[in-house]
Amino acid sequence: MKDLDAGARRRAKRRVERAAIAWVPRRLKRLWIMLRGGRRIIPVAYYLQARRGFGSHDALARALGVEASALTRWKKGHALGAEDERMLRHLAVAVAELETVYEPEVIPDWLTARVAGEEKTAMELLREGNLAEVLHRVNASAHGAYS
Repeated sequence: MKDLDAGARRRAKRRVERAAIAWVPRRLKRLWIMLRGGRRIIPVAYYLQARRGFGSHDALARALGVEASALTRWKKGHALGAEDERMLRHLAVAVAELETVYEPEVIPDWLTARVAGEEKTAMELLREGNLAEVLHRVNASAHGAYS
């Protein structure tokens, strides 16, 4: 490999890397490529977790109050604003907790429905940064408090 020029070495290195990750599932390949590219991988993990609670990419974008194209950029690892990252992180945590109690189809309704005796929906609380109150409601719901 000493006799190869710089371009040939780079091409050989890329072939080896592609062969090394050929067995990895497609979603993990994308994450690997993002990580190699220096993009932020944590918001992508938040996106993947939050997305589990919604029927589509567009439904998640509507719930977050952002354009679908912005969500696509986040999914690809592009930087988020601090407030958007907080919202996505809190939504991911809430969805993870809701998955322990409900089927995925119910989660969007649970997040957007008004509960009797409560002034705000769970999504409104998340937008305000009140994850603790949302988790309290999940716990209360799991133990029959809203039945």
